[in-house]
Order: sequence, then C-alpha cells, then structure tokens
Amino acid sequence: MSLESKYLLSSDIDVDVCVKLVSLEGLSRPDEFSIKTHPNYAYATAAQDTELFLTCQIWVLGTPLTPLLYSTYKCFPEGSIAWNEWLVFPIKYRDLPGPAQLALTIWMVSPLPEEDVVVLGGTTVPFFDDSAYNSESLLIF
Repeated sequence: MSLESKYLLSSDIDVDVCVKLVSLEGLSRPDEFSIKTHPNYAYATAAQDTELFLTCQIWVLGTPLTPLLYSTYKCFPEGSIAWNEWLVFPIKYRDLPGPAQLALTIWMVSPLPEEDVVVLGGTTVPFFDDSAYNSESLLIF
C-alpha cells in the first residue's frame, strides 16, 4: 500500500482560521501544594460545578493580530469539561505570517467576591514550525 502525500502552501489556503474547542483534560483534585500556592485552582478542582470559558487570540511577535474571541460561558458538572465549539477568526490561513501563534486562556468565574474572573491557565501554539517559518508556508497532507 502506497501512501501519497499532497502538500499545499499556506498562501493557497483561502479559508478562515478556525479552532475547535473540544475538552479540557488534566484538571484533577488539588494536592496540598496546589491549595497553598494556587487557591483558585484548588477551588476549581474541588467544586461540584465549575464555571469556565476560554479566550483565544492570534498573536505575532507580541502584537495581537486578531480580536479576542470568547467561547461560550458554561457551567460544567464535575468530571465533564467539554465545549465542542468552533471559533472562527476574521483572518485567512493564507494571511498568517510565519511567527503567528494561537494564545488560549482558560478563565473561571471566581468564588471570591473581590474578583469577577480568574485565570486558571493558558498556552500558546505556533501555526508553523521552524521549517515552515523560514518559507512562510504551512504544509497540509
């Protein structure tokens, strides 16, 4: 059986950048260290229902390229954190510069009266690897 790969340059992809938010995994019961150092994390992991939402934005070299997009705000029962939601950015793949990164932040409605929401965590994900960055192309196969 032969595997055939087909490649496209990102400059040929005339489609809006879409991100599917599926689920959040790894939120476990707090240990003593996390309770002492991160009280909001401890609350979120111990609560019966956790009220969460995500924010997403595309950044390039420390500057936002797109507006901040918000997921649906949801109250999740214990053990079930799944959005199953698409976010569509107002930019096409062909227009993404080489160093573009997707920034994701997880927010929780705070149990503390002095705070509205608190950050539970976040990450950034590059759209291109080092080789694609040099040629400013994304290979899809």
